Amino acid sequence: MKIIGLVQRKGGCGKTTIAINLSGALHSRGYSVTLVDADPQRSSFDIAEVGKLPFTTIESTFSNSRQMGRWADDIREINSDFVIIDSPPLLDDVFGGTIAISNLVLVPCTPSGIDLAVTHTTLDVINEMREKDGEPKILLVPSRVDLRTRLGTEVKDALSDLGHETSETIGDRSAYIDSLIEGKWIGDYKPTHIASLENDALALKVLKMLKHKIRK
Repeated sequence: MKIIGLVQRKGGCGKTTIAINLSGALHSRGYSVTLVDADPQRSSFDIAEVGKLPFTTIESTFSNSRQMGRWADDIREINSDFVIIDSPPLLDDVFGGTIAISNLVLVPCTPSGIDLAVTHTTLDVINEMREKDGEPKILLVPSRVDLRTRLGTEVKDALSDLGHETSETIGDRSAYIDSLIEGKWIGDYKPTHIASLENDALALKVLKMLKHKIRK
């Protein structure tokens, strides 16, 4: 079982959207997936309650550091090929706990100067916590990108300059909003839409970084 954490110190970067759609893309390839909503805002869990997501979604968080060990043990006991954690946009114990138990962390970043600055500080926290074996691995994800704008075309290069793996862009598309309103991940909502294709590309990048056997 591999644990993938979605972490970013700033909200509004598309973290929950990516968590849900990455879960769906991996599930569509035949992997068992559990999405853990560790954010008190419960965005992922609320969408899952509509009942149209094909993978398991649970709510699991904690309020103080004394509970972190039990929380981490509970996550590690989940029987799935992949556990994806949607963490809160706060520098708190849950944020740190997500980094500590993940094999790979995805750091979404929108094309804005504020998000790029916050991404620097998020990476500082991750690097301070990384083990000697280099885990968790880091994947920067350009998110909510409009390639018709200058910032949209430049954000991937800006993230690549930070010295970590960078995925292809996730677009700023109304299809994402519409699918979540329906309680679906993008691949079930519009399987041939470009949004579905770019999420499958992200799933392939994740599988390669984790050196996991790729299923069709």
